[in-house]
Amino acid sequence: MDNKNSTFPVLFGALVFCIAVSFIIGVELIFDVTAGPTVHRDVNNYFLACWVDTDGNVWGTFYSFLGKSTDKGKTFVRKDAPGCYLSGRAVFQDSRGYLYWSPWGGGSIRRSIDDGDNWCDVHTWTDATKERGIWGICEDLLGCLYAGMYTTAPTTKFKDDRIFRSTDGGDNWTTVYDGNDRHIHDVACDPYTGYIYATTGDAATESHIIRSIDNGDTWEVINSELKCLAINFLPGMRLFGDDVDGTIYKTTDDITFTAVYSPSDYLSNFATAESGGKVFFGQVSHADGNTPQIVSTVDGDNWEVVHTGTGMNIWDGPSFMSNFGPDGNCYIRMHGNADDNIRLSDSAADGITSAL
Repeated sequence: MDNKNSTFPVLFGALVFCIAVSFIIGVELIFDVTAGPTVHRDVNNYFLACWVDTDGNVWGTFYSFLGKSTDKGKTFVRKDAPGCYLSGRAVFQDSRGYLYWSPWGGGSIRRSIDDGDNWCDVHTWTDATKERGIWGICEDLLGCLYAGMYTTAPTTKFKDDRIFRSTDGGDNWTTVYDGNDRHIHDVACDPYTGYIYATTGDAATESHIIRSIDNGDTWEVINSELKCLAINFLPGMRLFGDDVDGTIYKTTDDITFTAVYSPSDYLSNFATAESGGKVFFGQVSHADGNTPQIVSTVDGDNWEVVHTGTGMNIWDGPSFMSNFGPDGNCYIRMHGNADDNIRLSDSAADGITSAL
């Protein structure tokens, strides 16, 4: 996906303290940037990637640190701050209960085996720059972990589409895929087959859907015609959201890909989540003047819009979605200045619990 780094502006100069009051849910939202372990409440709850652990705690990546929330995303306590360039694009908990994240530009995957109290690097790469880091992390049915590399550098500078795998709970990582494309967009495991899928980008010649049916040992290209980002699954089918105009495709045989949803606006599928057999895709505006939205399906053929954003600048909208936690909530990063981050609940009548 082109210019994804424009989604995440760097904060330069003096720190600015902002106070705002939200009457939507009666919560005061402020931005506290006091150094050291503290509570952070953001005027737009400016976490990027997020994950809900098995205890219902929300983990969010912020600029220069990883935060933990015990109050459903309203406030975050700083838990890891390795001093890197920007916040990570990935945070994840595996079936062992171990937590992982990758600080952007830090050149590492970091892990905690004690509920996030202590962190250490478990995988590093020597060519770390502020222009690369892990975007997607997933776990297969055997407990193997996969992490895909994303870059924001122009392809004339370098490409990096490696996929790393760990077979021992994150202790050791090896490269299992290294093609010649700009970067990995997403990597995901089909919970029904155990197959691993990944999407690459950005140019037409670099955009592929790849698959491994042997737990990452070998990979094959199954599609080179679509330019896709987000990946999700329903029984007997794979769903891929594209980066061109917001179209979502399905395949049941990994050969034929059929368009099953096309938005009326010009959008891009940045994020996805699943809950109880219902799949959600977060679609950001792909050009100024388009309305971002979240859509859902239970069968891959029929889709409904469950939420629309108000920000209509390019890249505004649901750029990151967590998993659904034990309380049934998914936490969504709404990029842009117009919309607060939101907490989505599939059990709510309108699909959205509230702004955070």
